[in-house]
Amino acid sequence: MESLLQDAPKNIIDASKPINIAQFEKNNKTFGLRYPLASLKWTVAGLKNVLVNPIFAGGIARDTVKENGVRKPFEEWNIDWGTHDDVYITVAQHYEIKNIIKSNRKDSWATNTVNEPNILQN
Repeated sequence: MESLLQDAPKNIIDASKPINIAQFEKNNKTFGLRYPLASLKWTVAGLKNVLVNPIFAGGIARDTVKENGVRKPFEEWNIDWGTHDDVYITVAQHYEIKNIIKSNRKDSWATNTVNEPNILQN
């Protein structure tokens, strides 16, 4: 199985090599693009998901989805803390970020309207 994965063509763009468009398109139809950098963009929802993710504070979120398949609000997640040592923020900072996001939910200045530009858009 491992040799099959090693031999499989990959659509990884390498700046030092020319791109064979025909082979790239063939691989794309079969295997899909890997990290299509041109289409990666920040969204408000994506940024929020990164900010409330407990993994950056050393925890793992459990029980994040309701029985009907809908994602629960982050206040209802069960989090196991201390599951790994590589942390970027403290648990206190994690909860501070969550509280800021929660308090901004009903603020009109924090919502995106037609008249305001989306600052996260490229």
